[in-house]
Amino acid sequence: MCITAPGSVEVADALACRSRVATADAGPSAPPPAAPGGASPPDPISRTGQAGGLETVHVTWVPAIGATHPEPRFHQTISVSADNAQALQAGLAKAFADQSRARSTRVILAPGLYRGSFKVGRGAAPDAWVRIEAQVPGTAILSGADPLGGFVECGGMWRARWPYKWGLGPVPPNHGNPYLVVGDLMRRREMVIVDGVRLRQVLSAAEIEPGCFLVDEAGDTIYITLSDGGAPGRASVETAVRSTLLHLVGRENVVVCGLVFRHDNSVYYQPQRAALQLTSCRNVLVEACDFVENNNKGLQIDGPGSEDLSLRRLRFFRNGCLGFLVTRCRNLLIEHCETSFNNWRGGLAGWRRGSPCGFKVMQSERVTLRGHRAIRNDATGGWFDEDNREVLIEDCVFYGNRRGLHLEATTGPVLVRRCEIVSNRQEPSVNESRWAFGSGLVLTHAANVTVEDCVLADNDVAQFGIRDDRATRTLPDPATGARSLRRTEAVAFRGNTIVSTGPHRAFLHVPHETFDGGIFWQGFHADSNYYIGPPGLDGFLVGETRPGGGTAGVGRAVRLSFSAWRARTGLDAGAFYDEH
Repeated sequence: MCITAPGSVEVADALACRSRVATADAGPSAPPPAAPGGASPPDPISRTGQAGGLETVHVTWVPAIGATHPEPRFHQTISVSADNAQALQAGLAKAFADQSRARSTRVILAPGLYRGSFKVGRGAAPDAWVRIEAQVPGTAILSGADPLGGFVECGGMWRARWPYKWGLGPVPPNHGNPYLVVGDLMRRREMVIVDGVRLRQVLSAAEIEPGCFLVDEAGDTIYITLSDGGAPGRASVETAVRSTLLHLVGRENVVVCGLVFRHDNSVYYQPQRAALQLTSCRNVLVEACDFVENNNKGLQIDGPGSEDLSLRRLRFFRNGCLGFLVTRCRNLLIEHCETSFNNWRGGLAGWRRGSPCGFKVMQSERVTLRGHRAIRNDATGGWFDEDNREVLIEDCVFYGNRRGLHLEATTGPVLVRRCEIVSNRQEPSVNESRWAFGSGLVLTHAANVTVEDCVLADNDVAQFGIRDDRATRTLPDPATGARSLRRTEAVAFRGNTIVSTGPHRAFLHVPHETFDGGIFWQGFHADSNYYIGPPGLDGFLVGETRPGGGTAGVGRAVRLSFSAWRARTGLDAGAFYDEH
């Protein structure tokens, strides 16, 4: 598996050189997931490191295996048609009622558009299953959109009555920081789709051009222009009107398979909603589903008691903010999924901070991300934030995003292995220097992290970066509420191939030795890495990169050559450098 920048001969050639160097043993490959019905769990992962150089820490954990999903004997099959979407709600109600009586049920959706919002509340599931599936995978579409008509010509545009008064959605606090102010376009939820193509929303008549729409809530009117200059009467025009197309609350032993979720109009930030929402669910498998062109996010997992969940072969494309969000889940397996081209609304609004990303996992324990692809999201590709524990990230690709993989405020342990993090870019304009610490793999107050046998290449600023504008962060424990410090410590970086294609794409950016009282450096270990770069590159940054100053008087970063890096730090004794 190898992803390189299109036309980037330097990266492709450099990666080919990797075979010339014997890197450190990355340990045994991760075992396959447990077989249906519950085979033996995978072997434990053990890691030894140092916390602040004060003590040796031995950590052992078992990777997540997700849901156990035997093939049950189904007692009945309920078939529903898109001609009567409400029959789906009735079919779901019957299936889950029978589940409480220990009867397993298949609910099969015939091909077509299901225009509705469906919800199933809490209930018992004594060793019985409900399987919700498309009769033909990819043809049963849960849609949040309804037809929109009544257009009349108006000065080169087309107008129709607009009956909705959604207004602006709420925003997170900006703490007085002008760069954390969310623009109005990010706070909207209107979507217009013409012949399956989403029009671009604008906020003033002066911005209107072919392929756009404008909502005038005060005047109860919508204006649209088609890309081909045609009339909407000759096209299929829809507008997104529904939030949360399928919501399961407190359910267990469920499979959702082969469905498409699109045109959900959930708004950014609050309330937290998605096209498919699993709240406090247990032992659920979501497989072979597509989440496409939703206003906010495709999938959300939330609520206390979320446990033993599997996401397999899911695709999250062109969602307005992010592909999926997971909070407070235990034993989560994400396997062979893809989150690509997300945050279209944030891209239009110039908003790539906070929530926007390919995917985000928060406050979760025992998480395995395997074989994932995050490509060209207009925000961070993958983000583990706020107290995640026992995380395994392996055999993944993060390519062409606005920052590749971000580990933040995470307790760990985290093992990142055999991943390719390539050609990720900084935002179009770096508004704050505190974010200019790297665009490949970046750490912010993340502890007990091991990165091994990965390829990091052609990323802006630095391939591997440590945020250094603030030494610690205080967060509450999600279980006890007790507040504790988070800092970046106990980091191992070994056996990786790191490729720089120029002076503005350094190998590493790490804090000054005095950062956080030296705690980071006491627990930082780098060895057996293979660095590839142009001749004469000073590719190692040590210290603050903020122009004109630094943290606690540290000053600006020093650029070091490979030999100077090893002499100054005593690290990478078994590493190699290849000019290319």
